[in-house]
Amino acid sequence: MIKMFFLENSNSLIEASGNGSNFAQQGSLDWVALGRTQYSASIAVLGRLAKAGIDSLTVAFGQALCLRLPIGSHGEKVLAESMSKLTAKSIGADLIWFGIGVRHILREMVQTSQGCSLVALCAALTESHSTAVSALVLYEIAKQCGGPPELAPSLEQWEALIRVTASVFNQTTFGLRISQIAKFSESQSRTIPNLAPNPHPTDLAKLLLEIGRITEGSLQSISIQGGCCCSWIAAWADFLLGLRVLVRDSQGTVVYANFNVQETYAQVNIAFLHQDEGRMLVVQTSHVLRSGTEFIQKSFGRQRLSTIWGADYKFSCGRVQWDTMFSDTFGPSFQILFGRTNSSPSSSFGPLESHAPDLFLEYPQIVERIFALAAILLVNSNESSVCATSASRYCMRAMGSIPELRQWGTPTLSAIQVFCTIYGGEKLMLDCFHDVTTGETSTSLKNIAYEFIQYMHKLGALCGCAVHKKHLDGTSNGQMCLTRLALTILRAMVLLDHVVLDTPIQPTFHGLYSLFHSTAGKEHWPDTPSPEAITRDLDYTVIQTCSQAFSTTAAMFSSAEDWAFDIFGVVAQSDGKIYCYTQLLEGLTDDPQEAFKIHVGSGQIEYLSRPYRAVYDTSGQQEAFLGSSARKVEVVESIDSLASDTTSPRIESQLVVDEEPTHLCVRHRISTDSGHTFISPSAFYEQLQNATCYKRLSRIPEHEHASWSAVLSGGFKYILVHGEGLVVRSRRCHMLRPHRGNLLGRCVALSRTKDHVALVKTDEDLKIFARYWARLRDEDLQSSKPLTYFVLIS
Repeated sequence: MIKMFFLENSNSLIEASGNGSNFAQQGSLDWVALGRTQYSASIAVLGRLAKAGIDSLTVAFGQALCLRLPIGSHGEKVLAESMSKLTAKSIGADLIWFGIGVRHILREMVQTSQGCSLVALCAALTESHSTAVSALVLYEIAKQCGGPPELAPSLEQWEALIRVTASVFNQTTFGLRISQIAKFSESQSRTIPNLAPNPHPTDLAKLLLEIGRITEGSLQSISIQGGCCCSWIAAWADFLLGLRVLVRDSQGTVVYANFNVQETYAQVNIAFLHQDEGRMLVVQTSHVLRSGTEFIQKSFGRQRLSTIWGADYKFSCGRVQWDTMFSDTFGPSFQILFGRTNSSPSSSFGPLESHAPDLFLEYPQIVERIFALAAILLVNSNESSVCATSASRYCMRAMGSIPELRQWGTPTLSAIQVFCTIYGGEKLMLDCFHDVTTGETSTSLKNIAYEFIQYMHKLGALCGCAVHKKHLDGTSNGQMCLTRLALTILRAMVLLDHVVLDTPIQPTFHGLYSLFHSTAGKEHWPDTPSPEAITRDLDYTVIQTCSQAFSTTAAMFSSAEDWAFDIFGVVAQSDGKIYCYTQLLEGLTDDPQEAFKIHVGSGQIEYLSRPYRAVYDTSGQQEAFLGSSARKVEVVESIDSLASDTTSPRIESQLVVDEEPTHLCVRHRISTDSGHTFISPSAFYEQLQNATCYKRLSRIPEHEHASWSAVLSGGFKYILVHGEGLVVRSRRCHMLRPHRGNLLGRCVALSRTKDHVALVKTDEDLKIFARYWARLRDEDLQSSKPLTYFVLIS
């Protein structure tokens, strides 16, 4: 029996005798020898593998396979550079780690050539394929190598290995190369690009083994024909293996070559087909790569169809550059919509312009008005997650962060100023007035919503997509729907305004296209929408819990199949390739703009060196209102007490982590001299939303009341609460909970007030709340209802 062992800090297969000839470098592997080997490894290495859910035999088996899939010195150098970019960050006094740390199991696996090849292959597959399909390719490679079934790792084991390695190439140009080469395929060169099917895992496994023979030197060249998915093979051979690659489009024209074609031959020849062939043809070293849809469906079953947008069935064309992400994804349609020319200057306009059917506006003129109206709605609507003091400031921030939209900042700001002049200014958007046409109380925001719809109708009238032209004259120019594209870009702008990139990664073609896919049915807009309905369409991430935006955010940077939508209480998730977590995990804040930030980075979530796919906080939901009562309650006559600070002398916050079998549970533990309580991040965000929503609700015009403090008193006094403890809300007067200058005190008081709470941190906030409450008071008096009183936290 041949004894094999792991080096102390390595997972490489080494023969005890020092003779490494038992695994053939070419041809079939000696599986009998592998089955009889004995393994040993350091406790640290075995422990990290076990915590990741990976059996040591899986790594050994994978490394044995990679003797036929070497990446060579070029690939190892590329891998080392990629690994050097992987970092990690921690929260909660280094309790939870995000990313790839210095003691991650990946660092051990890449110490040998075998391990480098295995890590590179696993990571590269995830740049265009889902975790499940990537694992299925490894499963098929194992079958192609002829190993005994009793030794082969299960599909679940391959998936676990894929998740551990998935993030390696996130910060490289590998994904960009895939998207650039994919442009020459038939599916991506159309006016309306679409997502091509995934390749057949069996075919891809055979091709990888054949390309491995080229790297070994036993095969001179290979020719491959197929669809868009061939772009991944080209990028693999070019970026990782350093082979000479030549790509032809469906017409036979050379569109890419990484060498001088006049001086030497191509080692990997790729030709895009008009359509995928039904069978795989093998003539010596020529291959046709089939669609893998039916095979994948048989492998996984129809239940996989329920995954987000069928990610297991669609090939993701890599990543796109930030500077040109919309152009690269949507091509000519984006240029039509956003391409400013000398004949389409930003022009001045007046009221009712959108209502004039004979007034012709070019695409850029319509777009700048749509973006201006959208910004006003997003900033002022209560159904929005956007936080900004004005639409102008929001546009400068959101559009300025996206290179392709920066040039639209100035004309959009000009349009915002015009609309605000027409409808009374941003500060007056939510002021109530009597609508003579309906006889109801309304606000200027309703008129803004109507203007938005009219300009969307104008854009639809110019659109050449099948839906709009069929509706008008029955013809179509094959163009992408421009109203849906405008909505897609608005949604991307809102989403990216919330994202904090912990590592420099680019968005994916799949992610941007999935945003466009989510706008299905929005070719036509209703004639009489509410501002809230429009805002919900614009703000695709509008949420009631901070977890609902994770799937949309994750889809922008990774495959979306492993990201569940709207899971209550999820505050962090990872599919192995990237992680997402809410800002409230790092610490409590009473700033809604900061509270809704979502951190995105490469890597996993780890606790005590064990990776987790999700972090929950549901266990803290029921405990948020437990704990001690307020230190002192007294009656005061003036609202000026809001300027004081009644926070406890000692108040501290600590993140508490509870380890469950499949996930983590976290809460913020707040300790004071009178006791402690727990705060759930997701529940706290809901309470913060409720405490600030008054700023986006209709209110009494400012000029109707001179003294807003008198309005709030309503002839009654106030109840002043000392400390952050529990207190029952009064039904006869407002309660004051002043914590000026103490952020943590405000957050705790906010979390322990169940309903009818308002966060008023400034005098301007107090004035806005008074105008809002004055409207509520008038409505209650008219309907003979008891007045509603609030808890004011400052």
